[in-house]
Amino acid sequence: MTRTYLKGTPSEAQCRLVEAVFDAQQQVLKQHGPGVNGRSLYQFVVDTFNARGYATETKDGVSTGFFHGLGHGLGLEVHEPPRVSVADATLQVGQVVTVEPGLYSQVWVVAGLKMSSLSPRKATHYYPIILISGASEESA
Repeated sequence: MTRTYLKGTPSEAQCRLVEAVFDAQQQVLKQHGPGVNGRSLYQFVVDTFNARGYATETKDGVSTGFFHGLGHGLGLEVHEPPRVSVADATLQVGQVVTVEPGLYSQVWVVAGLKMSSLSPRKATHYYPIILISGASEESA
């Protein structure tokens, strides 16, 4: 289970970051379904984050942005196919998958204060679980 908490009042930049992740996730939840390729959903999120100014990059060995897959199947194992990522995987009826866009940074700037010493990685990350069905999709 992943949760994002903020102590204090969020800055405008933090609100935009959370809004970008939430909006991307909501759009993916509208687009998924049987026959949809997970790669297209992943690329949609990458393009959405880039358009909002959250590029994925690595500087001095430190990655920031959206540098993991969008989701994965759930079953007997926590992480199993299908991968909703750069992998070529078409969603099928009966699969249970996660939709977990996230933006990550080693250092968040809040009101001019660098907060990297509080945690090794700060993240904004939502993680719903959905059942791919032939009718309207279900979310847990």
